[in-house]
Amino acid sequence: MKKTINSSITLLFILLVISCGPSIEEKRQEITNLETEMKSKEMAFADTVLTTKAVSSYLDFVTMHPSDSLSPVYLFKAGNISAQKGDVRKATEIFEKLVNEYPEHKDAPMALFLQGFIHETMSSDFKAAKVSYERFLKMFPKHERASDVRFSLDNLGKSPEELLNQMNIQDSLSS
Repeated sequence: MKKTINSSITLLFILLVISCGPSIEEKRQEITNLETEMKSKEMAFADTVLTTKAVSSYLDFVTMHPSDSLSPVYLFKAGNISAQKGDVRKATEIFEKLVNEYPEHKDAPMALFLQGFIHETMSSDFKAAKVSYERFLKMFPKHERASDVRFSLDNLGKSPEELLNQMNIQDSLSS
């Protein structure tokens, strides 16, 4: 009996919280307003308050409406903003969420590619980059970025000078 009462109270609390929150239309409008504000400002990504609010709004929307068609789109945008702000951990976590929860979405391959790219270029975590790139090839072997991923895998950790030397050697061998 006590368990039933506790379950009922918990359910009532959840329903109350949900009903007091903004509607899906209000949340979409809030996000649209933030996007408009970011577009209108020069150096929008330098405005950390605005970009932090945008990422938070995207993630709140996804939490509140995970089955909405905009949820993976908002995750992709939140990941991009986080990457542009230099927040490697947050960006890769958001892209991971997109790939795990929406693997069939059109942005999933690019999210996984960017996850590997961020690990490779922003944090020099070549082990994590390799894992992301290999997962990309396993999940999306025919994607238009697959050749880029193979190139990145073959050249992980090489400096630009090493890549140029490698290209020069290949050019001289083919001459």
